[in-house]
Amino acid sequence: PYFWDPECSNGKLGCMADGIHAECRFCGKKPFESIPCPGPIEPPKDQCTFPLGGEPLIGYYWDETCESGKLGCWADGLHAECRFC
Repeated sequence: PYFWDPECSNGKLGCMADGIHAECRFCGKKPFESIPCPGPIEPPKDQCTFPLGGEPLIGYYWDETCESGKLGCWADGLHAECRFC
């Protein structure tokens, strides 16, 4: 099992469970039995997130009309709707 742990970072036990996000963490089963599994926790919905390196210096916002191929979309590398200003 795994869950979203905002305190998780590269190098900590169980982090990077999905191979993409440091905050995705294994729990409960060997060798991660020391990490308790909480109830369901998910990344924030309908907002830009920058899990791999902090927020950019360029402004950004959530744009429901943004899609692949449009200028400025995919600003966070995770959501098409996250758009640079």
